[in-house]
Amino acid sequence: MKRMNGFTLVELMITVACIAILAALAFPSYSEYMRRARRTDAKNAVLEVAGRQERFYSIHNRYAKTAAELGYAALPAVVQSSGGSSYYQLSVDFIDDAKSYSVKAVPQGSQTKDLKCYTYVLAHTGAQSNVDGGGSRLTGASCW
Repeated sequence: MKRMNGFTLVELMITVACIAILAALAFPSYSEYMRRARRTDAKNAVLEVAGRQERFYSIHNRYAKTAAELGYAALPAVVQSSGGSSYYQLSVDFIDDAKSYSVKAVPQGSQTKDLKCYTYVLAHTGAQSNVDGGGSRLTGASCW
């Protein structure tokens, strides 16, 4: 009797099941990793806007009132991936006729699923806070 070469259907199904189990375990970890990486990009963008505001203040003794004064074409700006998907929208709130400000990074697109670390807010004093998906303000911005 001649021996056949190849895989049986049972062996192939076991292999497919193992790959599916590994993918089901790895995908949530990968998604969380990508959310954290996008948060870092948003925080860097917020810190850049705040840095421009502080530079403007050191020269003009007031904070900028428009995006053009900061060197941006428009605010709110969008934090995007290299593929063009937007993940955060940056905005600046001016308080007391440009005597103070706060910069916000509000999630967009798939980043809105990150309910624990939803919106990052940085005030002109350097105080950081986080607004979670339910609208509650958390001080310290621990997840950012």
